[in-house]
Amino acid sequence: MSRLLAEVTRAAHFAYLAFVIFGGFLTWRWPKAIAVHLGAASWGVVLIAARTNCPLTYVEDRLRRRAGQPGLPRGFIDTYIAGVLYPARYAKQVRVLAGAVIVLSWLGAYMMRRAPRRATSCVRDHDRERKVKVPASVAVNVRPARATRERGHRAPAR
Repeated sequence: MSRLLAEVTRAAHFAYLAFVIFGGFLTWRWPKAIAVHLGAASWGVVLIAARTNCPLTYVEDRLRRRAGQPGLPRGFIDTYIAGVLYPARYAKQVRVLAGAVIVLSWLGAYMMRRAPRRATSCVRDHDRERKVKVPASVAVNVRPARATRERGHRAPAR
């Protein structure tokens, strides 16, 4: 049972790392995910800055030892990623690249939030008596509420 739990812990650790690096792109679709991603990325930065192992590393190590397997000789990244997915001598460059991917994903999320949205229904510009550009299939003449009140009519309830 301990071996199975160790494997599940390792899979969770890989999923966490993937989320830290690429999770910012999820905020392009689900903007509220930025809070979770910000927390996960901050935790990763703290662990790197403090030069300590993630608690999942300790859990996996303990479970492997309990199952009679050798524990992790080094941290999770040093054991499974550095020297396996990329040469260990490029660790600093890979960290910078991962940070750049995170910042790029946040910048993209910010730009998408700031981009003007297209009109999906017919609206009038209340300051001017002209139609806002919308597709002809949805354009309908609607008087601004102000103009209706000025003529003594009641504006429709919103």
